[in-house]
Amino acid sequence: MSDTDTQGTAIQLEEILNQEKVKGKILAIGDSARDHAILNLKYFKENSDITECVGINCDPKAIGNYNHFNIVLGNGNKMNYPNDTFDMVLSIMLFEHDLFFWKTVDEIKRVLKPGGLFITAVPCFEDRISKEYNDGTITYMLHEAPNVDDYYRFSEKAIIKFFYSEFSNIQVRKYQQPPRLLVTGRKFQDELSFIKSLPYSPEGHWNMQHKIIVEYVRDFIKPKTMMEIGLNSGFSTALWLYTLLNVKLHSIDIGIHPFISDVQNKFKSYFGNRFTYETMDSKNLHDKIYPVYDMIMIDGGHKEDVCMSDMMFALTHSKYILLDDTAGGSPGVTSALSIFMKKFPNRLVLLKKWNVRSGCQLYQVV
Repeated sequence: MSDTDTQGTAIQLEEILNQEKVKGKILAIGDSARDHAILNLKYFKENSDITECVGINCDPKAIGNYNHFNIVLGNGNKMNYPNDTFDMVLSIMLFEHDLFFWKTVDEIKRVLKPGGLFITAVPCFEDRISKEYNDGTITYMLHEAPNVDDYYRFSEKAIIKFFYSEFSNIQVRKYQQPPRLLVTGRKFQDELSFIKSLPYSPEGHWNMQHKIIVEYVRDFIKPKTMMEIGLNSGFSTALWLYTLLNVKLHSIDIGIHPFISDVQNKFKSYFGNRFTYETMDSKNLHDKIYPVYDMIMIDGGHKEDVCMSDMMFALTHSKYILLDDTAGGSPGVTSALSIFMKKFPNRLVLLKKWNVRSGCQLYQVV
């Protein structure tokens, strides 16, 4: 790999790593003990959330302890790690040299934890012909070394449909000319295990019993855009995003719990642009400009004035309102609902009510 190639890839990777906020145990396949190794990036050196950096290489000359990481002798085609071991796996400019690359891809899917991040960079095909490249790479040239052969080039469709066939939130970047593809994706995590990975909230939360509410909304309301007032631990958020596959959800939370930052980062990493988030007091929603959402779910503060403010906002910014905590356990909510219905007797039509746990009611705005 040339100096230009290394610098270009490093810049892209640092940006991705800072966006994804990677933490935990990291594996780099094809890395080596050298100054410009992938695991020697600034992010891995300075991030205290990285607990271990491991690399494997089939070249005995490339192995050894180096700074904060350890390169061991191994082959990506068959790795000696248990299932679901790593929080992230990187394989940068390796697959064109891997005669049996599909075996390595299968192994990566095996050792990566559900929800874990897979990053790869591969040489791609150009979609045009040009004789001059100001930011040239050796993509088209055979780049071989002793014991390192050059076999393959990859299309974007091949990467998405094969390499990332069991992944979510797949992002593809093209950089340099002829192009390289730098691709990221999260290993698919089933709904129940994703929900179990979320933190406990002392205020209580939705659980799988509430699935009946989400499925009703999916089948009869079919929202494409939602606002959720009250992210909390993210249990209801997960149900919405897993069940409503085309919905884009904007969540707000006052942010008093220390786990909120990790929760919203987890959702952004796994669901990508389907999930957006703001830390704010919902009473300040009236001070900003928002679109009209297909549905707004109100599950925020339980005081009368807070719930009343949330309902007033939803009245002008949504087609449907889903109000949680209506079963009487939150007097502020039931009081606000009663006052609201007296003040606006013809603006909300009750479509459905559920008595699951704290109660929930669905209204159409008219």
